[in-house]
Amino acid sequence: MTPAFLNRFKIIYLEDQLLDINLKEFLEYKINELGNKKKETLLPSKSRKRLNQRYIKTEKIDNKKEENDKLILDLFNKIKEDNKNILNSISFLSFFIESVYIFKSELKNKNIENKVVIDYIFQLINPEQKNIIINNKIFEEIKKILEENDKENRSYNNAKANKYFFLNSKELTSFLINAYSSYLIHMHMRFEGPTGIGKTIGACALAKIISKNKKFYIQSFHSGTKPSQCFGGSTIINNKVDIKDGLLTLAMTEGTVFIADEFNLSTKETMKSILPSLSHLNEYKIYIPGIEKKIQINKNFIFIACQNKVGTLGRNKLPDLIESSLREFTYPSHIKKTCEEIKEIENDVENICSEINNSLKEENKDDVEKPVLEGDAKKIGKFMLKFNQLNKNYIQPLSFRDIKKILKRIYYQRNKIRKDIFIGF
Repeated sequence: MTPAFLNRFKIIYLEDQLLDINLKEFLEYKINELGNKKKETLLPSKSRKRLNQRYIKTEKIDNKKEENDKLILDLFNKIKEDNKNILNSISFLSFFIESVYIFKSELKNKNIENKVVIDYIFQLINPEQKNIIINNKIFEEIKKILEENDKENRSYNNAKANKYFFLNSKELTSFLINAYSSYLIHMHMRFEGPTGIGKTIGACALAKIISKNKKFYIQSFHSGTKPSQCFGGSTIINNKVDIKDGLLTLAMTEGTVFIADEFNLSTKETMKSILPSLSHLNEYKIYIPGIEKKIQINKNFIFIACQNKVGTLGRNKLPDLIESSLREFTYPSHIKKTCEEIKEIENDVENICSEINNSLKEENKDDVEKPVLEGDAKKIGKFMLKFNQLNKNYIQPLSFRDIKKILKRIYYQRNKIRKDIFIGF
């Protein structure tokens, strides 16, 4: 802005807006408000919101006062430890408190200490925290939830449902635990990593667990993708011009997962257009470009972007506002690992290849038990790791997607063409 333009406005700096509030009173107010919200069925009125902004204390006595007081004290101590000023605004501090409260309420094991939950959530919401340390109690608790939901999803569908082998790898399990925890606290996310390592399969597996047998939506993005393809627009329906909702609009209104595959292949204009969908203000209706109407975002809606790192051919840098709205997770990769890292994940990779081999029999009811013997399936995993260690730029690394294609071809040949002739490994 020019000096002449700036002189027409009074500038108010908001960086230090936490300095003038009583932190303990604010924490008490937020915890009480969250406790009361669980009992409400209607959205708070505008007048109540205005009163809440003045931090009016409720006189209502809570049966969980002692528990809440301990949580407030633990939160207070953590906020005081925040020497990097991550929680430097009212909105971010509120989000942190709400996230801790929501996450605690989702845990079946009520014996997990407040401090453990607070430390974990602080890592999750901190964009600078790349390597998140998961406490063993939280790891086992969320893993159990994932196992139950995955089993329920598989029994609801059928044996032919695509299987995601996260339980065979601690890296994949940790990744999915962090992603699922982000969903619990209503945080949108993006999965990044090299081509062919399973980002989209992982996102779909998470979406199935989150959606609990409801439909979720996936859309592939490219340089020609337009905002109208996400949100919808005018089209001909039954010989009449009408508005048809796009997949993103459907996901927002139905409260399910939307997966933006290869998101950063699209133009910056297209990426910027999805910003309204990432709003946390779910109680307000937002205007959607192209469909000429306002919609209310369902509180269960989650946006997941899958993409390659910037620098990969054709990939664009995310606009700053989009980047800050999506929690980044680097998808676990077996490609270009050091010798020490290879040894650590060798058993995981072998077990995943073995499970892929077993799943092909589960998906089909033919008379050959498996495409290959279990030992041979593990050898394929070992071969994949050694092949990818070559790190030749002119050779595309092998992925689990490639392994499944190989095993499918073998299975097809054994069952559909010549069952009596087969060459093993």
